[in-house]
Amino acid sequence: MAERTIYRLPPAGWSDFGAHIGQPKVRLEFSAEAGEDGMPLWERPIDIRHDDQEVSQ
Repeated sequence: MAERTIYRLPPAGWSDFGAHIGQPKVRLEFSAEAGEDGMPLWERPIDIRHDDQEVSQ
């Protein structure tokens, strides 16, 4: 029987790795937890932008 990969939902506040690929100006934090390929499992924005001003979380 073939091994099945089990998908885990990201923790609250995190998105799947690659979710912000179309947003190059968004600064991201990556999870320390990685997949078998060594890439992070999740990412999340570290800045919130309001009217062109950055506010750190």
